[in-house]
Amino acid sequence: MRLMLLMVAVIVCAVPGWTQAKDLMLRQRVVIKGPAASTRESTQYWSDNKLVNDDQSTRVILDLEAETVTTIDKERKTYFTRSFAEMRQQLDALKRRLESLPQAKELIGKLDADAPLTVRATGQSEKILGYDAEEYTLAGGAISGSIWAADSLAPPTKRGLEVLSKAMGGGWGPAGRLCEAVKALNRLPLRSTITANVGPRPATTSTEVIEVKEQPAPPEVLRVPEGFKQVTVAQ
Repeated sequence: MRLMLLMVAVIVCAVPGWTQAKDLMLRQRVVIKGPAASTRESTQYWSDNKLVNDDQSTRVILDLEAETVTTIDKERKTYFTRSFAEMRQQLDALKRRLESLPQAKELIGKLDADAPLTVRATGQSEKILGYDAEEYTLAGGAISGSIWAADSLAPPTKRGLEVLSKAMGGGWGPAGRLCEAVKALNRLPLRSTITANVGPRPATTSTEVIEVKEQPAPPEVLRVPEGFKQVTVAQ
């Protein structure tokens, strides 16, 4: 779940200034190197108040109006829902646990917002899926990497983005700090490589959008499939 939010942060947090845009479908390839290494494709659907990330085994529905995240396990036919407030409480609890560790000062130094994540243009440009994209580097604390972003694609306005940002850490932790830094771009990322150097082994997530369409989400991906069992935690 935290990994999904880190990837979503790269795209979701870039769009507060965009308005009057159509629904979008983004198909993307995600390659993870490090712990839990994998390669997979997923599809994101953007609507006025929802963001869905759907792949072969999992569907995650962010409802920005209800301020909830629903995670659906297609293989086990289960799902669970967390509110943004609950997510923030879990992040706060994680920070308290880290502070109690002997090596807390070093870990908190890597995760905290006191070391701002900077975003800088490299001056490099490239056509990606027919859109003019520019490269930006990221550096600061535990996060490093690059983003190729286009300003000619405008996702729908997202109500509740500030609440989501707070749920993702409000500037604290990898997802929160990434969210705050990418906001300044006000562009849609089409390719990104993000390394989180937290723990004994760094993890690198490379995401590339391989198809973009202006279309509404199919109704079936906006809800939990019939017959799935609700659980209180991921099982």
